Amino acid sequence: MVLGVIMVHCNILSSLPTDHSTIIIDHIVKFFSEEFPRFCVPWFFFISAYIAGNKYPRLPRNLYFNLLKKRFQSILIPYILWNTLALLFWQIINLSLLSKYTSGGYHFTSIGQFFIDLYISPILVPLWFLRNLMVFILALPLLKRLLRLSPTLFIITSILLEYFTPLSGIFYYSLGLVFANHDDKLNLIFKNSYAMGAVYCIIALFSTLSGHNIFDIPVLGLIAVLLGLFAFWGICQNINAQQFKNTSGMVFFMYAFHGIISPYAIKGLALTCHFHGFGYIIYYIITFATVTITSYLAYAILKRIFPTGIRVLTGQRT
Repeated sequence: MVLGVIMVHCNILSSLPTDHSTIIIDHIVKFFSEEFPRFCVPWFFFISAYIAGNKYPRLPRNLYFNLLKKRFQSILIPYILWNTLALLFWQIINLSLLSKYTSGGYHFTSIGQFFIDLYISPILVPLWFLRNLMVFILALPLLKRLLRLSPTLFIITSILLEYFTPLSGIFYYSLGLVFANHDDKLNLIFKNSYAMGAVYCIIALFSTLSGHNIFDIPVLGLIAVLLGLFAFWGICQNINAQQFKNTSGMVFFMYAFHGIISPYAIKGLALTCHFHGFGYIIYYIITFATVTITSYLAYAILKRIFPTGIRVLTGQRT
């Protein structure tokens, strides 16, 4: 999931000279940075609701407030800290000698607008996921009540909210709640994961090459994303998970940290390496590898020398 999100934010197309790029390069980068990873953030939403639904089949008031207390620590505090750190980092860069390579720092207009830009927008763009997730958790008792009244109406309502409100991800979060107590249905879906994965790749490729993006078609786009989500979740069931135990803190850190450094990796490589023609594909691969490896190494080093800070920044994830 997190590698897909990193691919999205390593899109180099905006940094390529218009007279240097080719349609083949455009299509390759678009496929891997725009179309193929579309299921990754929805997967995060689905998994979050799926786990919450399993853990809290009933949500009386005491459990709900206990859940909010935990999520305040694991989501809200890191969300505030990461956005603040991102602003400070970018401002330091813009006050340094590197400022001539940047587009300028934050321009303060008012306290209210500053708060909106920093924490509501948010300024660290990938963290919109955490913002929306916190809203969904606040609304969890209402969502569970609607689900009990009518699963069909619940899904239809979530689709309408997905398309006509700023609550992006609500459909996938709602569907995670639906599947929380239906592991048997998930296992049936996973049996066809490789076939679904092939179909999803064809859909992503068609959307890349043609002028008709299936993901932009109402409802059909949601179904296409679900196809990729279930396909690659099922495929991942075949991976030995023991080697990935206790990595939630690392994943959270990489998710937030890569958003800070990816614009500088894209611009820095463009300035220091002179790519031409199909060399831009190498540029894209190096950008992705640089951002991924740097994010992981930053986590590993800081975890060793600054463990308390890392625990706070990752919401006390182990």
